[in-house]
Order: sequence, then structure tokens, then C-alpha cells
Amino acid sequence: MICLPLTAPTLAENLEQLKRGVTSVDIAEVRIDLLDPAERNGIASVGDRFRQAGIDIPLIATARLPGAVSY
Repeated sequence: MICLPLTAPTLAENLEQLKRGVTSVDIAEVRIDLLDPAERNGIASVGDRFRQAGIDIPLIATARLPGAVSY
């Protein structure tokens, strides 16, 4: 299984990232902690927004604490 982490500061930019990689991934991770604060309010509807754009793959949303180490 291949997961694409979406790391752009806006949901629109994340959608563009996903459009470029959708054919080679099984799931996408929306990084809430990397979104601009104003964009975080739209996270609840991100699945609907992506499906309206023709992308229907499983999504997970994560929020890492500041200073958390990722491997």
C-alpha cells in the first residue's frame, strides 16, 4: 500500500498534489498541522471536496505535535 502525504499549506494545493499522484497511490494523508490556520476549518469537508474533483481514494487526516520526529 502506498500513501501520499499531502503537505501543502492550502486544501487547493493539496488537491493539486493529489491529482498529480492519484494514479500511483492507494491512500492519501492530509497533514492538518501543515495547513494554514484559516484552512483548518475546511478539513471536515475535505473528502467531499476531493470527490467533487473526481478523486475518490481513502483519506486519513493527521496532526503532529510541534517538534515531533517523523521517520
